[in-house]
Amino acid sequence: MEIWKPVTDAGVVEAGCKVAIGTRFKRAGMHWSLASANSIIALRRTKLSDRLKPFWLRRSVRPHHQAA
Repeated sequence: MEIWKPVTDAGVVEAGCKVAIGTRFKRAGMHWSLASANSIIALRRTKLSDRLKPFWLRRSVRPHHQAA
């Protein structure tokens, strides 16, 4: 009997990241800073893990920083 194991090969993971993230950030006319790219990736990860609504609910009740 063969037991199925999830793929943990780093090459497979890296290739997936290259396609899913790298290609989107390299579209024509797009320019990203590292901080902006990390923010977008975090927001997308939150959306894909079904935590977007709780994220926005927490943000809406948090006191906002006001400029002096």
